[in-house]
Amino acid sequence: ILAVSAPVMLVLLFMPGDIIDFLAGPAFREAAVLLPWAALLPLLVLFNLLLARMLMLLGRSFWVAFGSILGAAAALVLCALAVPGHGARGALLSIACAAALLDVLYAYEIRAWRWLDRPSLRWPGLLIGGFILVGVFAHVRLVPGGAFARLAVAGVLSLLVLWATGCVRRQDFGAGHGSEPGKAG
Repeated sequence: ILAVSAPVMLVLLFMPGDIIDFLAGPAFREAAVLLPWAALLPLLVLFNLLLARMLMLLGRSFWVAFGSILGAAAALVLCALAVPGHGARGALLSIACAAALLDVLYAYEIRAWRWLDRPSLRWPGLLIGGFILVGVFAHVRLVPGGAFARLAVAGVLSLLVLWATGCVRRQDFGAGHGSEPGKAG
């Protein structure tokens, strides 16, 4: 999840103007100031989806329903408190806090900390890859051309860094596509 969401988070942090230019055009460029405030959302939402799915597989659907109601209530209360004084930034921060609350609840319920020492997490590669990606995204604005060219370069470099540091391997994509789980296809 971190390997998938890290490039998206970095694009939102370092390339908000390019994203807005590419998706909506330069007329909406002033909205780019909001994108860094949304940077944690991809990570939080992907964790939420994964953990909720795991709870359902474990037969704990009650916690998914309870968490969904709790998360919606938390988001409404936090937005009611934050939006009047902080506008869209307050809304983004409120949604991120509500998603983080759900992640903590779901992670506690499945005892996720027991899985943190697994070799499949590849912590050294994630840390090294993360530092390299931050450097790449911090300097990708130097790429000549428009927003599409910079986003394309950032995407290709992200894939290369994730592959080179072992964050993503060919075996990660084997299960469910004709090969046996655990075998290098």
